[in-house]
Amino acid sequence: MDLNVLNGVSFHFSHLMLMEQNWEDGEKYSFLKKERPNDGFMLMNCNSAVYTLANGYELKAGRGALVYLPHHSRYAVRFSHDETVSRSVLMNFILASDDGQPLSLGNDPCIVWENTPTSVQNMLWELLALYNRSSYQTVRLKIQAYSFFEKLLEQMQNLKGDIIDGISYIHTHLDANVSVGELAKMCAMSESSFRSKFKAQMGQSPTTYIINEKMERAKELLMSNELSVEQIAELLNFYDATYFCKCFKKATGMTTAAFKEQFQK
Repeated sequence: MDLNVLNGVSFHFSHLMLMEQNWEDGEKYSFLKKERPNDGFMLMNCNSAVYTLANGYELKAGRGALVYLPHHSRYAVRFSHDETVSRSVLMNFILASDDGQPLSLGNDPCIVWENTPTSVQNMLWELLALYNRSSYQTVRLKIQAYSFFEKLLEQMQNLKGDIIDGISYIHTHLDANVSVGELAKMCAMSESSFRSKFKAQMGQSPTTYIINEKMERAKELLMSNELSVEQIAELLNFYDATYFCKCFKKATGMTTAAFKEQFQK
């Protein structure tokens, strides 16, 4: 998830909805046959929830985790816990710029935090309470929702402060093959410390993160249909097109040809 897309952009909410979800142990829900119609944040209050993405990748979120669920994503989720009922908070919304262009914070479900800061949890519960009031005011609700995003961005920037230079470099140099050691030097820490902090804060290793970011960029380029697979592989600094295609299929569960075909129908 990348909240930086909101920096310097005037945006607004629509279809804002909050609800308390009470899932029983073993219950399932699926968006595999149809795309998720909106964006969402789920604050988990169960032992675990396993999200299985369309490509087969599994994402496991535990109690206290905040999960981002993107518009148009496909996944199935199974909940498990040792209590009679699990109380979680779901916030659904659609984001768009003021000129009407849809905004996306990411393409696949992801864990924003494994242990969500108390201040962020409290804001979600307060938003839910406001939404549930029979006489709630739409303007006040939206003001609180904007405050939630501001708090979210503030907390994420604070959390990632010591590795932010490395993350920024990755985002702006997807055409480079930078080593983890070089990223660590940018952040003035040892490679082992950088790897440890990166995994704790981002939920994945630096190498996996770089590959995933390149795959997200590759998806955009494939959908634009302006470059060949060979040109995309070269642009993203893969050894050759064959290796790029292998990485793409591993990350998405689809060949580059199948991915392009689904957006040309």
